[in-house]
Amino acid sequence: MKTHLGKKWYQNNLLCIIMLVIFPPIGLFLLWKYHRTWKTMIRWVATVLSVLWGIFFVVVANGETPESIHISSQDITIEIKDTIFVPIDVQPEGTQNLVKFQSEDESIVSFEEDQKQEVFTGKITALKEGSTTIYAYYHDKVISNKIKVEVVDTQKQKVREKAAADIDKNIVALGTITLEKQEAIKNIRTSYDALDKKGQQLVKHYTELEKAEKTIEKLQNEEKQQIKTVEKDIEDIGTVSLKSKASIQKARKEYDALRKASQKKVSNYTVLVSAEKAYQDLEAKEQQKAEAKQQEAIKKQQEAAAKQQQENEAAAKQQQNSTNDTYHEEQNSPSQGLVYWTPNGGKYHASSSCRTLKKSKTIIQGTVEEAKAAGKDALCKVCGH
Repeated sequence: MKTHLGKKWYQNNLLCIIMLVIFPPIGLFLLWKYHRTWKTMIRWVATVLSVLWGIFFVVVANGETPESIHISSQDITIEIKDTIFVPIDVQPEGTQNLVKFQSEDESIVSFEEDQKQEVFTGKITALKEGSTTIYAYYHDKVISNKIKVEVVDTQKQKVREKAAADIDKNIVALGTITLEKQEAIKNIRTSYDALDKKGQQLVKHYTELEKAEKTIEKLQNEEKQQIKTVEKDIEDIGTVSLKSKASIQKARKEYDALRKASQKKVSNYTVLVSAEKAYQDLEAKEQQKAEAKQQEAIKKQQEAAAKQQQENEAAAKQQQNSTNDTYHEEQNSPSQGLVYWTPNGGKYHASSSCRTLKKSKTIIQGTVEEAKAAGKDALCKVCGH
């Protein structure tokens, strides 16, 4: 029998497709025997799909599907790269081939059937550190119990513990928090962040690190404010004059109170240095003026003193001359005063200190009349000139 297109019935494309679906063996025979004009890739895809459909149809036709699936294991801890086998009970018997295996994170654990075992068994292989869940299932209808699998790396864990212990040691060593320790705190934070989640969980003093970071942040804000204050005080100095001393000293005092690292952040420090130099120059000039003025005053005082001394000397000389005149008059007129003589001498003297009396042991004092009465008629020519 031929179709209206001149082809025999078993060469009909639609018939071939129908047979591949409802009776795969005949459909596959027709496909490879009488439909060679189809592309090879299409024929192979159709073959695979038809076979899978046939298997499914056979199973469904038998009416047996898994009703319960149970993995005979508790939660598992496994070393990385190790393998564990777990028995799986599937009911009814004979439906194990319909069961699928599932790992919720296949990068951590692979879960598959181990066909080498006599009983239906699942094979668990640890691929990397972490935690995931495995289970077996049949479509969405039947799902086994879920098993948590923890993959550990003992060697890596030792490294974590050592790193965490070092971080704890460094945190405790911080002591009182100051701005000088901000670099140390930054290094500790870097070390902590370099740890994975498991390593970070091993750090016991992490809350102290957080407190230290908050303290550093507070101190940094205070430091910024202090720097702004110093910069403002320097700015307020303005044009330097002899009245700028207090404002310059204030700015210098606040600048020196900053720590060395903070001083480097003062943007207008050179202005302060220039102001100090300008004030020193002004002060030096003012000092020179004061010294010159003082020297002038001293010179005037010296001149006045010299003049006064000359006047005093002149007055003294005049007084001395007057005294001498008076003295000579008195000496030349002993009758108006006392005179002196010795028992054996023949003359009387105007002065008891006359050099002619030095060797005399007895000197008599009296008036000229008394001296003459004692036989002393003439005045001594040495003291009575």
